[in-house]
Formats: sequence, structure tokens, C-alpha cells
Amino acid sequence: MDAASDGTAGITRFTAQQRASGLRELDRLLDALAQELATISASAPGLGLKLYRSPGRCVMQGSVGALSVSWFPSAFEEAAIGDLQVIEWRGIVSLPGGAPTAGRHATIVEAGILHLVWTAASEWAWQQDDDQSPHSSTKLARRWADQLRRLSTSSEGLIPPA
Repeated sequence: MDAASDGTAGITRFTAQQRASGLRELDRLLDALAQELATISASAPGLGLKLYRSPGRCVMQGSVGALSVSWFPSAFEEAAIGDLQVIEWRGIVSLPGGAPTAGRHATIVEAGILHLVWTAASEWAWQQDDDQSPHSSTKLARRWADQLRRLSTSSEGLIPPA
């Protein structure tokens, strides 16, 4: 793989093996989110943090807000693996197949798209279009889980700063 700063320079198309490697990084991110949320929930059970996970996506729900992470794979011909849509919500998020809670609609506070990039350090990382430094899966999971814990008292957003 060409290790360029944006992760795609010189790559006209990722191979099936490279795409599979990228999808394993997505799984690492979702696993890290689950682990971080479990750690916080064990130390503060009164927060009511819950994780709802399905392939390629998850919702971390707190008492006053949530974070949803959804993976959208790109076409095989594209010089990208896919995009990760991250949305910070105020309120209780309705889950796919579930009935919305009457009178308690979630609203979007902030949204962002992260791209899976191959870094100069020869590893996968997550990067926004306008962000110069990629973020590791572990770093993002820790930040988002911790931010969800503090959502009710903090005005800081969950999406990595540009």
C-alpha cells in the first residue's frame, strides 16, 4: 500500500485484501467503543449508558444524549474503503425497527464524516476532510465514550476537532 499523508495518493483501487484489513480496523473501533462503554458503565452504573450494535454500526445511548457510528462502504472501484458517519444526538435515539418514544425526539447536535486512511506509519487511522492529523481507533473510542459520559455537563462536541 502506498503510505501517503491522505492515505490514498498513488492508489487507484484497494485490493480485496486491503479492504478486508480496513474492515478489521472498523471492527477494532466498534470493539473499542464497546469496551470503553462497559468500563464506564461498570464504574458509574447510574449513568444508564447502553450500547446497541449491529454490523457496521452502533449507537451509544446515555440518559440525555447519544452517539451513533455508521459505516458506509465505498464501491470496489473507488480509491477509498468507505466513510464513517458519526452523529452526536441530544435525546433518546430511535433504533432501527424500534418504535419512537412519544414526545422524546432526538435532535442532531453535530455530525461528521471520517475516512479510513492508510497512514505514513503504515497503519489504518480515521481522518476528517479538513483534519491534518489522523486519529487511531483506540483514541476515538476513548474520547467518544468519555464524552458521552460527560454529555449532560459538557458543551464540547464528540466529533474530533479539525
